[in-house]
Amino acid sequence: MSASTAIGYVGRIVRRTVPSERGIPLHRRSGLFLRVGSVRRFQGFGGNGFGSAFPGGAGQRHTEYYDLLDVSPDASEDEIKKSFRKKAMEHHPDRGGDIEKFKEIKAAYETLSDEKKRQQYDQFGPEGVQDDNMGGNQGAGNPFSEDIFSQFFGGGAQQRTVRKTDTIHTRAELTLEEIFGGTTKDLHFMKQVICDSCDGLGATSKKGIKHCHVCNGTGVVTQTRQMGPFMQQVQSECTACGGQGKTISSEYKCGTCDGKKVVKKKKVLEVKIKAGVKHGTKLFLRGQADQHPDMEPGDIVLTVLQKKHDLFTCTGSDLVYKHKLTLAEALTGFKFPLNNVDGSTLVLESSDGEVISPGALKVVPGAGMPKSSGGGSARGDLYLMFDVVMPESVTSEVAEKLSELLPKPETNHLPEDGIPTSPKHAGRVPFKLDLDETDEGDFGSDEANSSNCRQM
Repeated sequence: MSASTAIGYVGRIVRRTVPSERGIPLHRRSGLFLRVGSVRRFQGFGGNGFGSAFPGGAGQRHTEYYDLLDVSPDASEDEIKKSFRKKAMEHHPDRGGDIEKFKEIKAAYETLSDEKKRQQYDQFGPEGVQDDNMGGNQGAGNPFSEDIFSQFFGGGAQQRTVRKTDTIHTRAELTLEEIFGGTTKDLHFMKQVICDSCDGLGATSKKGIKHCHVCNGTGVVTQTRQMGPFMQQVQSECTACGGQGKTISSEYKCGTCDGKKVVKKKKVLEVKIKAGVKHGTKLFLRGQADQHPDMEPGDIVLTVLQKKHDLFTCTGSDLVYKHKLTLAEALTGFKFPLNNVDGSTLVLESSDGEVISPGALKVVPGAGMPKSSGGGSARGDLYLMFDVVMPESVTSEVAEKLSELLPKPETNHLPEDGIPTSPKHAGRVPFKLDLDETDEGDFGSDEANSSNCRQM
């Protein structure tokens, strides 16, 4: 088979027929032509790149991709992989990195981790690799037709799904004082990290990694089961390789991780919690969960809980404080100190001549919790709920004085044949009155009374 190729040389067209180079390695030169993928390129006539296929010529050393990964042009495949993992974590968008920088690092790794692409890059630079991809009809104008970023976040040309390690759920219990001013907590936990001894390979050498013959490298095995008159095929994870599709010979297993590629280590993560965070708020710590060489790190979800306070209850940004008054305080006025959650001491007092009824509700505006975690100065309110403690008994002398001071009760007509009776303290009520709202308040009938009064 032959291919007719047009060659431009100093303004005139020369048409030559050259033998097909099918089967020749991508990087091999043949006469005036170079095969790159499915595209044949004219190399020119001079050693300095006259008429060459790619800018810079074949004699120029290209190091841009190596510089992006901070490795030397002679770096091994393992060194490139290890450096890429470090750079990718550093510039990952989920961790505040720059998207464009992340794409450049990913593009460099995809080229240098592939032996053929690396040879093309070393010889012709990024343009040589780009034209190779375009020659394969993977998308004109795009050196990597699939969106690099989509490999981590889904979407893109092939809708690839990101595999992540499991999410870790934990909680932090804070006092009202810590929530009011914000705080920093140290989160102690056991974390699965990539083994440093084998760099996540699981073996001391690649020679020890073999293709799993049980699952044929798929990571799953299929079993056929008889279900009545039907045959059912069930897939399950291959136990021989743990779903990896590869096995490690015992003599090559990493002694640190025992071939598991990961180890457990104690970690301490410092978490800053802003002021005014609400009870039940979930904080997402992106990429801080377990590591695995074949997966993206998952997230840690930290749920903030509020500890029970001795004085206050918190509803949203408002505080509620319950206080008991004596009968004398309720009638003649009160004055007492209250230590607030912001560290200040409030001196609470009633107005002149004010009488506090049992169950009375007062408010101190702006003395509650911060209204939001945005750092603003707005605060909720402090509500005061009063309960009046009545004396169990009074002497006849006190009763006489009180009757003189207090308003006289309404005069009740007492029948002459009435029986003087003093009710005693009942203690626990032996029954419960269950009022049915559908009775519309008709409690006078025998039927209503019989149906609503039940024995406990």
